[in-house]
Amino acid sequence: MLSGGILWFADIGRNDIARVGGKGASLGELVRAGIRVPPGFVVATPVFGVFMEAADPGGRLRREVAELDAEDLAAIACVGEQLRERVKETPLPAALATLFNAACVELIEGADGFAVRSSATSEDSADASFAGLQDT
Repeated sequence: MLSGGILWFADIGRNDIARVGGKGASLGELVRAGIRVPPGFVVATPVFGVFMEAADPGGRLRREVAELDAEDLAAIACVGEQLRERVKETPLPAALATLFNAACVELIEGADGFAVRSSATSEDSADASFAGLQDT
């Protein structure tokens, strides 16, 4: 399940948008084109699913989100707050911690620095745009 959960920029490109998002895929394309890009990796979408299963076993909150009425802002705020609290209080599963720690160690060895950024696989599309709305 976690195999391929960390994908290095040099190993991804435009064909990986569903797994790494547009920004991750673009960084991979820049690396492939020979443009200087600081080393980095993307956490693939299946990893998020592993964490969400730990945070919301059985998917009750995820179902509530899926059933929300886009016009009911009070309900959106309420369910959003419940989900936010669940995510904040859920410990990172050991397998994910191991995966992230190994990737971070590899990344920072010899690096002058790095940045962390949140993104989504479909934050800007023909049907939706919500870039910048995630907390990092």
